[in-house]
Amino acid sequence: MNKNSFIESAPKASSIAASEPNSRISKTSAIQDNKDVKKLLPEEDPNSCSHANNCYREIQVTLATPEKSNPIATFGPSLISAILVVVGWFVVNKAQANRERRKQIREFASGLIKDLSEIERAAIQYHVEPRDKKEESLILTRLTRLEKACGIFPEFLNNQNIFRAVKVERLHVDSNLLREMRKAITLEHFWDEHTQPIEVDSAIVQNIGLAVSELQEAIEAVRLASLD
Repeated sequence: MNKNSFIESAPKASSIAASEPNSRISKTSAIQDNKDVKKLLPEEDPNSCSHANNCYREIQVTLATPEKSNPIATFGPSLISAILVVVGWFVVNKAQANRERRKQIREFASGLIKDLSEIERAAIQYHVEPRDKKEESLILTRLTRLEKACGIFPEFLNNQNIFRAVKVERLHVDSNLLREMRKAITLEHFWDEHTQPIEVDSAIVQNIGLAVSELQEAIEAVRLASLD
């Protein structure tokens, strides 16, 4: 290296040496400024980052896990609606069936009352006129049929354990009334070789009318019990 080159580089070296103290001062000031800023900022909670990470993981798990559906909430309303429809259909169908049964009972009772009136008319006519053996047989046949028919009323409720059309005890016709009517018609002045008729106002005719009236009231009670 020649002398001129050394002289030219010397000022540069001196300028670098002169700038180094200023650079150190600038770095020292920057460090001090950073410390002052940190003092002004709130202290960082060491648990805050951990809490944030935990929350983030929980959110990820929640998003990744499919939501479990509640079967009661999903199918409950539909199931209740279906049950209500079935119950409603059963109640309506049962009500219609019971209404039809009550109608049949009323018609059957009305028919018996009509038959009873015919028996009364035939029995009185038999007693107030000369003996008619053919009429005797017809009266006995009608009495037997009527007694059996009065016992049929409870059978209208067969296969009805619940929601019966009528209470079974209200379809009962007292068998004593049937026996009393048979006695009033056949106990006296019947089946014997009588030739003389009796008077219309005789005790036999009056007893027949009373027995028929009591039985008619019992059958009418059954008919009224089957009204809608």
